[in-house]
Amino acid sequence: MKNLFISTMNKLASSIKREGSIRQAAISLDMNPTTVSRWFSEERSPDFKLLCLLLERYGVDIVFPEDEKISPDARRVLELEHTNKVLEKKNIELQAQVDILRDMMQQQRPAPQQAQLPLPEPAKKAG
Repeated sequence: MKNLFISTMNKLASSIKREGSIRQAAISLDMNPTTVSRWFSEERSPDFKLLCLLLERYGVDIVFPEDEKISPDARRVLELEHTNKVLEKKNIELQAQVDILRDMMQQQRPAPQQAQLPLPEPAKKAG
């Protein structure tokens, strides 16, 4: 059997990459992206509290042998609820990006030109 820590980190990395990047995950949890990246390259190990934050963020529950098993349907509901939360958050982030781009486009749009009235011709000198 694989080391529990390594298999947990591998599965967690796969979940993170499906939804974005390790950097994005770190930022969303107010963690240093470099530190979190080092966890996945095995340069460092997270303490248990920080690992739990990541696991919770990706909808992971730890089930002990004596815990009641949940049905496949109940597990699917939990997965869908988690996916829905992730997509709602992404939707908010994308809407903010759309708003920023809309503002930028409006700032770059030239101001409408006012109708120019013809200038009066200079008066001719009587001669």
